[in-house]
Amino acid sequence: MKDTIEVCKCCDVRYSFIPIDIYEVKFKEQLFDLVFVAIKKMKLKGSLSLVYTKDYIFGFKYVYKNKSEEALAEKIWDKVNDVAIEFGSSLLNYDEVEHYSKKAA
Repeated sequence: MKDTIEVCKCCDVRYSFIPIDIYEVKFKEQLFDLVFVAIKKMKLKGSLSLVYTKDYIFGFKYVYKNKSEEALAEKIWDKVNDVAIEFGSSLLNYDEVEHYSKKAA
């Protein structure tokens, strides 16, 4: 859910996991930097981390600094997703795009 705020059971830290389209891990610095700048422009003070495996990036974790930031959970979610989508679009070379399809019976 877009504005779901999780609470860590061991330390009571409040955070959101924000899933994004999957990207190869080789783009982690570029994508993180873009999202980090966007979060800073929102004047947020919480912490941002990239969530990835050895091969793929699949989300961000945002740890809220205070209750006023928690009230912005949906806006934070939207901003992270908007930046990730723009980043993905910038990677596409439309001259190389191919289509795979089948006709319905």
